[in-house]
Amino acid sequence: MVIDNRVHLADNQDNLSAGISNKNADSIKKNSTIKDSININKDHLYNLDPSIRNSIEEFIKNLNGHLNDIPVTKEQKRSIEKQIEEIAKEIKEIPSYKEIQNDLSKDSAKSSNESNNDPIACHDRSAEIKPLTDNEHYNKGLALYYQGSFNEAIECYDRAIEINPENADAYSNKGLALYYQGSYSEAIACYDRAIEINPQNADAHYNKGIILD
Repeated sequence: MVIDNRVHLADNQDNLSAGISNKNADSIKKNSTIKDSININKDHLYNLDPSIRNSIEEFIKNLNGHLNDIPVTKEQKRSIEKQIEEIAKEIKEIPSYKEIQNDLSKDSAKSSNESNNDPIACHDRSAEIKPLTDNEHYNKGLALYYQGSFNEAIECYDRAIEINPENADAYSNKGLALYYQGSYSEAIACYDRAIEINPQNADAHYNKGIILD
């Protein structure tokens, strides 16, 4: 997840302009900028929990609002769309998510409790059945991030890291949440750890560069 280029992940997209350095100006000009809105294939949101689907759609709406006056190349636009689509796909592939969604379908005729459709509640119910894996804590953190609950998201990333200290994505996305809280030094430390684990983590390199620029 990259700052302002993904969701992990939110508001404050104006910071994207700070990440375009002078040395990249010629490259951006060659790629040609566009004014088209970020838009993903709705099929990628099919079968998602309504709360998650609404969160992703609201994020895309907010993202387009912030990028309205910022030059974005076709390649960058497609990269952002692809990352959002991949996140939706990853959420649907979580085993516990599938299991709970099936349970919710069976219970829908018996209960009108809306919290059953809450993606956070889904993860919590899964934890009652069996302990969450590091990836499941990570994905719960993503859902909280989309809701703007950065403190809670960081707690989930910390749990993922506690289970698997080599989870580079958890460090990278924790850094993103810290960035949006203004904790730049802590964010850089997380990016450094993510890069140490996976030197090919492009998101961590990019996001760290945004802070240092």
